[in-house]
Amino acid sequence: MDLYLTPASISFLAQTILFLVITLYLVFLSNRSKGIFWLAGFYSLFVFASLASFISVSSLLWFEYGWYIHNALVLAALPLLLQFVYNFPNANPNRKREAAIVTVSSIILMVIGVSATFVHIFSVKIFDQYPFLTGIIQGIQIIELGWAAFVLLNLTIRVAANRNGATWNERLRYPKGRAALAARGFSFSLLGMLFFWILSFVFELIGYRNVAFFAFTISTTWALVIFIITLINQTNQRSGLLVKLIGLILVTSFTGITVAAWISAPVSTANFQAAYAIPNRQTLHFEQNNATYSITQVDFKYDSDLGRKLVFLENENFSTVNLLTSFAYAGQNWESIQVSPMGFIVFGEEGTKQAKLQTDVPSIAAFYLQDMVSNENGGAFAHVTEENTIITWYSVPRADEPTASITSQLFLYPDGSFDITYNGIRTNFQYNPYDIKNFKQITGFFMGENDPNPTRIQFNNQLPYTTGAWNGVYQDYYIDFRAYLHQNMYMQLYALLFTILVLIIVMPIFFHRSFVKPLKTLKQGFSQVLQGDYDSWLEPNYNDDIGRTTIEFNQLLDFLSKEKTQNTQVVHELKSKLIQRNSELQQAIDKLAAEINVRKTVQANLEDCKKQTTQLITRDDMTGCYNRAYLLSLTEEEAKRAKRYNNPLSFAIIDPDYLRMINETYGTLTGDELLKSLAKALQETLRETDSLGRVGGEEFAVLMPETNGQEALQAANRWRNRIGGITLETSKGPLRVSISVGVVQMASEGISSVDMLLHQANQALDAAKNQGRNSAVLWTTDLDKAG
Repeated sequence: MDLYLTPASISFLAQTILFLVITLYLVFLSNRSKGIFWLAGFYSLFVFASLASFISVSSLLWFEYGWYIHNALVLAALPLLLQFVYNFPNANPNRKREAAIVTVSSIILMVIGVSATFVHIFSVKIFDQYPFLTGIIQGIQIIELGWAAFVLLNLTIRVAANRNGATWNERLRYPKGRAALAARGFSFSLLGMLFFWILSFVFELIGYRNVAFFAFTISTTWALVIFIITLINQTNQRSGLLVKLIGLILVTSFTGITVAAWISAPVSTANFQAAYAIPNRQTLHFEQNNATYSITQVDFKYDSDLGRKLVFLENENFSTVNLLTSFAYAGQNWESIQVSPMGFIVFGEEGTKQAKLQTDVPSIAAFYLQDMVSNENGGAFAHVTEENTIITWYSVPRADEPTASITSQLFLYPDGSFDITYNGIRTNFQYNPYDIKNFKQITGFFMGENDPNPTRIQFNNQLPYTTGAWNGVYQDYYIDFRAYLHQNMYMQLYALLFTILVLIIVMPIFFHRSFVKPLKTLKQGFSQVLQGDYDSWLEPNYNDDIGRTTIEFNQLLDFLSKEKTQNTQVVHELKSKLIQRNSELQQAIDKLAAEINVRKTVQANLEDCKKQTTQLITRDDMTGCYNRAYLLSLTEEEAKRAKRYNNPLSFAIIDPDYLRMINETYGTLTGDELLKSLAKALQETLRETDSLGRVGGEEFAVLMPETNGQEALQAANRWRNRIGGITLETSKGPLRVSISVGVVQMASEGISSVDMLLHQANQALDAAKNQGRNSAVLWTTDLDKAG
């Protein structure tokens, strides 16, 4: 079972470890009672529930089943919590009948919920047929948890040893007695968990499943840890300071790691989309050679003659296309193909039994998107000739932006070779690192029974590629995303494991030697003093606060032994010295605090001045990007660095098309606003390593370190497509504008200067303008000759 870590995986794994530690603590507790027995069972079931959730959010195969198992285990754990509540010390004996009814009812509901889960997993998919059943199970969980909190609140009010006549509000807010304090602590922790359970349930209903996971895991973890700390503090269970300190440090550390995982996930997603964006206007060629295929990227081609539009009858998922010449594939010559509107074709009738792409039948996926639907103005088209057969899909993905579209084209040649072309991928799909699902985005081919294990590769960076004999090859973009996120989440997992290692091995030793043992020594000394023994001497372990306290305790014993008759006077002298020492210390602290505040103020003012000076020197007043002088100085530095380390360096000049016409039509103020919006849009499109600056009245320039000319040209086309696809806000309303881009790569040999880069980039820009604008041109020596 393949596991791909997500932020939710880190959350549930941390929760599993915490609940396991708590369960072991309860199991090995020396004075176990009946209530502790039920509580240990409750936490042990939560261990398995958290583990099931971990598998759910980490496995593509078990993501649905794992969550159902989690709900069933939580439903099985809550009756044990109710048993703990009704077996609490000082529980009302008159509520035994109520306890029996509640227990039996919860067990019956638990049996029904667990049975439904097993039926769904191993037999009928009842949760798919009746989706409301999941909500009912979660509602039962909330009701049982709320009832347990209510019983504990009622118990707090009843057993509080307050004065006679105290109101229920006073008994609840200021309870007297250990049992009442414990019951209130338990009820408040359960009420907090109940609130966040309801909140997570609401978030899941309205579609924010990621927020629901986060709220559920964090609130459940903290609430149940506080529950155990309340047990340690307020009941008769014997436990040292060590357990509480480690518990608090553990839950705090795990919360920090979990929050870091959730915060870093969008950054990982953005990095993935920037590095592995699905390239538009590309053609992949699959050349058949006996039973193998050679895969290369060739010059882009797209046939605008789409042919006839395929008709898909009701309740049918494929349309048959008869070929004029047979197509050799998977060891057979096929006279017809079955076309699916979801971006793939299959060979033979066997593969048409299911609407989804199957890897165990001969098939080719141009671009299969699991949630793909045909657009009312598009669909699937077939253009059949003797030379080739062209299948075109124009579709809109349901799960992404409604304005985004996908156009893919499949060329089939009689010799068994084929091409796949993308022309119109208008979005890099918005992957959600929190919302986990069994989702597929596949390009490739499958040989059917001849190849039970097709190879997954990345067409972006593994071409050219030659397959094995009878071996299919595909790229699943969603799996690539999950694998990329998985690698980044490993760092959070390592932090989690390291924290566990430190807390389990190092912290107990540290706390025992630094706190527990010295405090026990002091406790023994105090016991001896209470017995009238002033001749004892305690061995200090370390020269820290506790060690110095031990030394002072020894001095006190010596003093008391010698001056028993002057105890009162000695106490007064010690108090005076202590007050004086505290006063001097407070004065020193106040003086130091005042000096620190002054230094902070001076430092803050200095930093503000530096920022303002830097802003004035480096930034363009109107657009906020770098000014010409600063960008050119950066270019000169990067050019020196590129020469020194033999790295590529590219430079681009961007000029908005027809800006003079806009100025004449709307006025120069609108033109300035357009330039501001254009600069903002360009800045959002650039990489972190790129630098944008304004080098003229309407011209911008981009410095691209460690980027060769072809990469820079691809980036320029990406900017051009981005700017051309949006509107720029001005006071006269949104306006559209296109840009022309001149790109130049700094020569690796010979003389190269910033002025030369500017000159060559302007030559390329002029060439782009001469091509009709809205284009990007890479400078070559031919442009220099033409100039």
